[in-house]
Amino acid sequence: MFKNKKYKNLFMVLLLIFSAEIFFSAYQEAPTWDERCYIGTGKYIMNTGNFKNIAIMYQPPLSYYLNSVFLYFIKFDKSLFDSENCWDIGNKIIFHSGYPHWLILFLTRLPFMIVALMASFYVFKFASMLYGEKSGVFAVFLYVFSPNIVGYSTLATTDFLITVIIFITIYHYWMYLNNPTKLNMIFTGIAVGFAEGTKITGLLLYPIIILIGILNLYFKKQFTYKNLIIQIKSWVWIFIIGFLIVMILYGFQFKTFKSALPEYYVNRAHQAFDEIGILKKINAKKIFDNIPVPVPSYFGGLGSVSYLTTKGLPIFVLGRILEKNIFYFPILVFLLKTTLSLLILIIISIILFRKIRRKSLMDELILVIPIVIIFGIFVFSNKVSGIRHVLPIYPFIFLFVSKIMNYKAKNKKIFILFMTIFVLHYAVNAIIIAPYYLSYTNEFAGGFGNAYKFFVASAIDQGQDLARLKAYMDKKGVKSAKLSYFGSIDPKDYNISYEYLPSPYFQPWVTKNGVFATESEARENCSSITGIIAISVTNLQNLFLVNKSCFRWLHNYEPVKKIGYTIFVYNISSAFR
Repeated sequence: MFKNKKYKNLFMVLLLIFSAEIFFSAYQEAPTWDERCYIGTGKYIMNTGNFKNIAIMYQPPLSYYLNSVFLYFIKFDKSLFDSENCWDIGNKIIFHSGYPHWLILFLTRLPFMIVALMASFYVFKFASMLYGEKSGVFAVFLYVFSPNIVGYSTLATTDFLITVIIFITIYHYWMYLNNPTKLNMIFTGIAVGFAEGTKITGLLLYPIIILIGILNLYFKKQFTYKNLIIQIKSWVWIFIIGFLIVMILYGFQFKTFKSALPEYYVNRAHQAFDEIGILKKINAKKIFDNIPVPVPSYFGGLGSVSYLTTKGLPIFVLGRILEKNIFYFPILVFLLKTTLSLLILIIISIILFRKIRRKSLMDELILVIPIVIIFGIFVFSNKVSGIRHVLPIYPFIFLFVSKIMNYKAKNKKIFILFMTIFVLHYAVNAIIIAPYYLSYTNEFAGGFGNAYKFFVASAIDQGQDLARLKAYMDKKGVKSAKLSYFGSIDPKDYNISYEYLPSPYFQPWVTKNGVFATESEARENCSSITGIIAISVTNLQNLFLVNKSCFRWLHNYEPVKKIGYTIFVYNISSAFR
């Protein structure tokens, strides 16, 4: 794999640094919003064979199997799996299984950290094959010191896993295009299946692969009817292999939708069939209830995610609350959550493109096409909540800019000085934000603590700082606080004594119905108060509260402490009324 020992040594050093970053971060973060539902779902499916778990309606099962790899060897009481509600199962496994919560968290996150380390080899290999080993090491450097990569690689969620699998898929498809053997085609198909089995975003590989294949024929001047048919046949085989992997992940499930899906989603589907004219006309309800289909849980989940995407989620952007995504929100998130030096390097790489690109333009498009399609889709999607949705573009960006290492500068001293400044700035940013990687924003935001003025929720706040709030209260001798928390974990599970302040009504610990609650169940007394107040920045901006001005009064005060940049603590002796 390595031709030059020097680059091998540099790679190993970067790998050690990366290991330290992710292990240190994973140990400190409280369960994030989605982790409460995701953790233990794989164990549940393996124990019961039941795919009616609510988590399956959110995402396909591969990441669930992965987070349960080390849980398979731990004995749990069967009562933990009595419910089909992932929010109940996850909470019981993390906090009420008889094992320390930090151990369960670490064991469920560990497989993702291992994947992150393995992915660094792919980053090096792909970049080295395109631009040489010097660029390969530089691409790994960008990967290792990316706050977004480090932050998400330590969570037991789908976002980082789909990032790695999409990248690996494109690598294998590139290998297939250059050496169209059955083995390379099979590897590509398996990778496509893993992507589809991880997150609905994996379906974007269909247009990406097809477009890459067509352009490959065009730029190699092989665009003939015969070659196009050969290409189409390869796509068919790749996608068939991919779907076979999906079927394996779902245990070759063959049922009716009604018997496969959780009751809540069956009822919601029936309601849609009665309300939407064309569905009523074709008697979709009868088909849904009575006709068995392959992997109905997969297609049911796809339908559920599509429904939520069409409906959209509210976002907070630049001081405004909007009902759903606006096109510039993902752009703003990318510009503020990408290290400034990397943004500069992207611009320089584009300016110098003709001088440093590969002779084959197709070798550049293999990186550009995934970036354009993935980012473009989410720019116009109704459901975007943060950088996690466009995280898969980063490995391709790292490779695209890594070719700068091959630039033949007229003045080598100036180029070396520039690259030295870049490397220092990029690495220092990752060091000073540690271990609060999920909250990272660059200098354009005016500092890490100002990110909440631009965006909140999963863009910076996923409930990850609850454990740090407990540590702060213990350190300062605060026995109880008035708390408004954005997260799925009940603060009581961290032994935090609190007086409830308005929090999103759909959080599992706030209302009896949790994620299925309605606005009528919200408990919101928005009067100004005094005392020790701890509030998540998402709630401070009132994003998911029914009363969109509930905590506006609190903006008149300065926090005495910003915990991980997502929980602000106030000590108020007199409040404006």
